Amino acid sequence: MKLTRELTSDIEARLKKAVFVGRLMTQEELAYSMLEPVKEDSQEFLIFQIKCLSDIPDELSQHFAFQNKIFRGSTRSPNNLQKIRSQLVPNFDRLKLEDQRKKLQQSLENKLMLFSLYASSTNLFLDILKIEEMDDQVLDDKYEMISGPLLGVNEKGGDFDERLKQGRPFVLPHHPDLFRNPSLIYLDKVLYSKVKLKTSGNPSTYYLQNPDEVRCLEVSHDFFNNVLIRLADQVYVVGSGYYHKLLREIMANGFSLQEAKDKRLERKKKQLLTGKSETEGKENDSKVIERSQKQEKIGEVKAGASESTFMGNLLDNAITKGLYFDQTDLVNLHLSLKTNMLTIIGGMSGTGKSQLALLYGETLGLEYGIHLKLLPISPSYHEPGDILGFMNPTTEVYQESETGLVSLLMEAESNPEQMYMLIFDEMNLAQVEHWFSPFISLLELEKSKRVLQLYHSQIQCKNAYPSEVKIGDNVIFVGTVNLDETTKAFSHRLLDRANVITPRKLNFKEVRDMQKHLAHRPYMTAQTSKSVFREGWMRSLTGDISDLTDDEISLMDQIHSTMQQADSGQGISFRVIRAIAHYVSNVPALADGSMAISRGTALDIQFKQRVLSKLSGMEATIGRLVGLFHGEDYQEGHLTRILQSASSQKISTFEQSIQLLKKKAKELTVHGYAN
Repeated sequence: MKLTRELTSDIEARLKKAVFVGRLMTQEELAYSMLEPVKEDSQEFLIFQIKCLSDIPDELSQHFAFQNKIFRGSTRSPNNLQKIRSQLVPNFDRLKLEDQRKKLQQSLENKLMLFSLYASSTNLFLDILKIEEMDDQVLDDKYEMISGPLLGVNEKGGDFDERLKQGRPFVLPHHPDLFRNPSLIYLDKVLYSKVKLKTSGNPSTYYLQNPDEVRCLEVSHDFFNNVLIRLADQVYVVGSGYYHKLLREIMANGFSLQEAKDKRLERKKKQLLTGKSETEGKENDSKVIERSQKQEKIGEVKAGASESTFMGNLLDNAITKGLYFDQTDLVNLHLSLKTNMLTIIGGMSGTGKSQLALLYGETLGLEYGIHLKLLPISPSYHEPGDILGFMNPTTEVYQESETGLVSLLMEAESNPEQMYMLIFDEMNLAQVEHWFSPFISLLELEKSKRVLQLYHSQIQCKNAYPSEVKIGDNVIFVGTVNLDETTKAFSHRLLDRANVITPRKLNFKEVRDMQKHLAHRPYMTAQTSKSVFREGWMRSLTGDISDLTDDEISLMDQIHSTMQQADSGQGISFRVIRAIAHYVSNVPALADGSMAISRGTALDIQFKQRVLSKLSGMEATIGRLVGLFHGEDYQEGHLTRILQSASSQKISTFEQSIQLLKKKAKELTVHGYAN
């Protein structure tokens, strides 16, 4: 789209948050113009013409040279190219330019697209956010957006109702104040209408001015049946006819904000009685999620798969690839990666630790060498510069390390919705606290503060490396370690921030039995975005002590007190208990609807990985905690007795944790020291 003049920085900043819906222009619509639906440009890139089917703010459209609502996208955009490769044409790069053009045009037909706009001088271009197959439905020329608010940590629908009633600020992340007041807002099965909003300094932060006039409506299953495409929980696209039907229904049958809160409480009581969770209800209601699971298979890539589909793919792919792991360990790996920024896979050499990490990345749809990178760690690494690089003060040129880590982090910052995965292979061949030191501190910070400093900002750099790189939630950090005499031990500082997984080595009989029942399966991948991985697949977006039950908290207090009495340096920190709460609150479901592991098993795993992994020392320090062996007889320690008590066994069997305590007791007996 050509502009009559450059946009102001204020409009550009607000435009970045806006989302639009559109479709590919047809050949017939462009018959009397110089345009084509998809064409080649002069430098072997493709341009595609998208017709906007949703409202465009007047403050933006008044600068359009033409009012045809046609926006241009290009494969020059790395984001567009990635979306085309992953969701439309997986072999895109191997095709000739003319074949690319034909295939892209064919693939975009009968698709609905969500996109954002960005300005370059006096031109507007689009970036694809999401593409949805429209099945047998006819593409209309008018769609409406229903906005969803971004909730705070641990906020639920009832909290949002209170926020509205009290006039406290809330965020509509994809509805900047370029647009008029939204006619409808949706959250947790409730629609809000007749909202009069007051803007603040932030373009997507609002205050409600008329709480007494707001009308609400509980939606039925029919709502999600009519949602054609969505972006996380913040944008829902429906047809114009259905949208106005909802408005009429709210006017006829709507209720107040207070009644909305009362209805939520009533619904929660019913869920507690039936044992059906809100998440299960939401997934069962959502035709959009079902559509994403059944979406057209392109090669061997499924776009937008649900978490249960992904888990099924991961379990099947492991066997297909000849990696034999216990299902609980694979679930543990997934839970650890999605709820924590750093996960370490340990164990004896030859058990497939690196292959397991690669398997996970590939099942996420990450392309090796592009979005998925394995970095072998050398014993010679002593400082961060060994993996990052350094600024040469003489030449003013940043010399990046041969690892290519900085380039990948820069690319990840430029593509915040694309997932990336870094595997530090054999990471404890060198002292991790030295070469990995910047990341140890950064990865526990909230996203806005997670900035990696490469060199001083006042230094002039001649080769376009920025002085700092932001590390977003779209990067997964994994380390693999061998636990033997050739490697360095981890500090408590590192262990306090990481999940340390030691997958169980199956016995050879178990492997043989698995091979007997092995059927030939295709290798399935599920391309997913950061929003889906870090938010869509979450029941709780961040860990909090309130996510734990009273019995679980009482047990944690008892464990902490017992460890403190033995050694003031031991115990359970607030960081660790929040990580445990986050983990146990986000156990995924399998395709049959059952939980992949029980809450008790999840708590056992986390206690083993986040608390007992740091328990080390001599008999005088930890002997009373872990116990001792007298010959073959095990004398229980304080922690073992607590975990085996009747009150603890109601929470979990703590089988894995007790086994680890016995292992440490054996090490104390044999070596006088446990690690």
